[in-house]
Amino acid sequence: MVTVSASVGRGQTNVRSDVAIVQAALKLLNANSGRPYLGGNIDGGHGPQTQAAIDAFQAEHIADAAPAPAGTIQPSGATLTAMANALPADLRDLRALPGQRTVYLGRPIAEATTSAMAVRNNAGLRQNFRARVAQLIEAFHTSHGLVLSLTNTGARRTFAEQALIRPPSSYAGPGESNHQFGNAVDLGFNGTIWLRPDGTRVTDNHWLANLERTSNVAASAFWDARDALALRGPYSFFRLNFERIHLQDFNGAATSAGRSLAAHLTRSGNWRWQTGHYDRANRDWHYQSDLGGTTGSFVTVGTANQIFAGTATVSAAEITQAGWIRPTGATATTSQPTTAATPPITLADIAVVRTALQADFIAADGNWAAWVPVP
Repeated sequence: MVTVSASVGRGQTNVRSDVAIVQAALKLLNANSGRPYLGGNIDGGHGPQTQAAIDAFQAEHIADAAPAPAGTIQPSGATLTAMANALPADLRDLRALPGQRTVYLGRPIAEATTSAMAVRNNAGLRQNFRARVAQLIEAFHTSHGLVLSLTNTGARRTFAEQALIRPPSSYAGPGESNHQFGNAVDLGFNGTIWLRPDGTRVTDNHWLANLERTSNVAASAFWDARDALALRGPYSFFRLNFERIHLQDFNGAATSAGRSLAAHLTRSGNWRWQTGHYDRANRDWHYQSDLGGTTGSFVTVGTANQIFAGTATVSAAEITQAGWIRPTGATATTSQPTTAATPPITLADIAVVRTALQADFIAADGNWAAWVPVP
């Protein structure tokens, strides 16, 4: 049903979003002349062309506009009902966000229900988080008739999946993305249909890329509408300033991805971990581990991508510095520390250390639900 919040027309309230909806209907409907009632653009401004189109539509469809004044459209009036009935069934749910002039088509509630159910059934998201995301999808449809849905990679990603994503799509390595731990989603507007000023329909993707190219102000209004619900109770999610599609269940501004991962590696693996230096130019954390050694020293072992790939940058000197315990026997049930009295570190030893470092990352991936944010 075509709806407006207040009256439109000669001497009326003429809220921009209401005028845009009426203009869209008049643009999509043809008069008896075979031309659209509205020859101008959908711009949300009530002017002579829009008023002439309203008058023409009433002249052809409304025998008596009373009790509303002629040349006006009331929220529950006969003119608006006639417009809705004259439109094809797939164009009758014309909407605009409050105060905006971009008109879009409302989508069936069944689509929102399906999207919400997909989130509720996603075992890669923490239970409480996914329940609230599903509720947000339902509430947003109730408010705006729009369907939010997850992107293909918008729920939990394994460390291996994150390793495949390279800059500029993401600068985060395995274990460094908010998506690795089941409390972040990419929730966008895939399938949303909006109208260009000339009435042409455009079907957009999750990121509203087409609308963004047309008007980033108009696209931002959609994200702002989503966040007006998402960032307050009962959802209380957090967003990223540089990535509008993203929502998460913790305050990223107060969280260090590197320190959180190091703590999680220590919690999940065999060795102790901490962050080393941060390479700002390449946006990379370099990690350190004690290698389970006897000296208590932490040595630099590489970036998350390097360690997870089994190519940690650890050297023979660093392995010796940490007092790494060289496994002996097929099952490594006995061991001995590396000291001056033991054989020097070999390439085979370095390979063993690299594999063990990688194993801690694999263990952390499997233990993803135990991750906690660290400042």
